[in-house]
Order: sequence, then C-alpha cells, then structure tokens
Amino acid sequence: MAGRRNREEDEAVFRDQAEAVRIQAAEETLTRLTGDQARVSHPVKPLIDYIKAHLFDPDLQVGTMLRECGVHDHKVPALFTAELERTPWNYITECRLEIAARMLRRSGLRAWRIAASVGYSGPHAFSRAFKRWCGRSPQEYRQAPKIDLPAAAPAGEQLVRELGKALAGELDPGQAEVLVSRLRAIDSRLRAIYPHLRHSPPAVPGVDAELAETVMAAKRLWRRSSPDRGADPPASASSGAGLT
Repeated sequence: MAGRRNREEDEAVFRDQAEAVRIQAAEETLTRLTGDQARVSHPVKPLIDYIKAHLFDPDLQVGTMLRECGVHDHKVPALFTAELERTPWNYITECRLEIAARMLRRSGLRAWRIAASVGYSGPHAFSRAFKRWCGRSPQEYRQAPKIDLPAAAPAGEQLVRELGKALAGELDPGQAEVLVSRLRAIDSRLRAIYPHLRHSPPAVPGVDAELAETVMAAKRLWRRSSPDRGADPPASASSGAGLT
C-alpha cells in the first residue's frame, strides 16, 4: 500500500510539473489566439473562444465544437479556413504542437507526458503529428541545436519568405520539400473554397492573391527542379502538414 501511495504521489507531482511548464509554454500561443479572435469575422469568433477554453481537452472534436457553439451553417468552417489559412482542426493541432515544442525545449519532461498535457491520447499519435508539422520527431527536435518552428499567423507572409529562401538556394532539400507540401495543402483548400482560383485568384481575408500565385509558382518550381518525383509535390499526411 505504501509503495502504491508513493507512486500516486510521484505521479501527482509530475502532473503538476507538466501543467506548470505548459502554462508558461502556452502564453505566446494563447496571445496569438486572442489576436486572431480580434481580427476574424463575427461568425468565427465563438470558435476561437471555444478552442482557447478546450485546447488541451483530449476529447476536443470539431463537430462537438460547432454544435456547442450553435453553428449550423456549413459555410462557417469554410470561412474559418479562409480567414485563418487553416481548417479548424489543423488550427487546433498547430496550437497544441507549438506549445509541445516549447515544452520539449524548456523542460526534461518525457515526450509522452507532454503529449498527454497538450491533449493527445497517446505518444504515437503525438509523434506522428509532430513530425508532419516540423519535419522531425519530438526527440530529434529536442536534441537539435536550433530548428525554426513552422510559422504562426500570418502564415501566408512567412511562406512567401520561405519560398524566397528556396529560390535563393538557402533551404536544404528536406526543408524545401516540407515547404512545398505545405503550399500544396493550402492550394487544395483554396480550390475547394474558390473553384475559380486557377484562373483568377481572389483577394479574401487572410488569403491574398500573392499567396495564391506563390502556390502556383511553387508547384511549377517543383516540377522543373524535381522531374523524377512526378508532376506534383507529395501530399501531406494530413490536410495541412505544418501549416494547417
């Protein structure tokens, strides 16, 4: 009994430690969410408010969020994507992984404990999501001297800058492939919302014409520089790896 009680006490200490590290690591991300909430249109604001309140809930689902926010118009999730350049689920995923990345760097907590702390039900799902997001496993990220995280909002401007680095030869092949994969994911989402984008990229909140043209240029660049890899860059494992 004493041994079991000691283990339970130790577990409680570790949970408290993880929560303290998470609170500090989440400050920047929660500030960004507040800024996003201030700039989006009225129908999207309740969704961000819900995400802020339930970000670390492992049972958080987009369908549940829409129901509890009283959203019945299917156009609202599309509006969320257009204004924030991420689907609601990918926005949630990015926020969780940003926080997890800071926790990896700022503490010695085990990766599985960090995964549980930010809302993942298991370490394998967390590791897969993290690698899709930044191109490295949690352990690789922790051990690397410095790895730039995928850009937070405004993502479009950052992607344009990263593409400029790629054109200047300042990205290694792995980084370039991750970049183009992210651009391709944006391209797919934009076309789903704006079918006429191929001919006349519209100017919309959060998704400007320059970004749309950059997507096209990135795919042309991929085809010219990688003829042995096929006509298009590889699809992300999720709809918006790293970006979304």
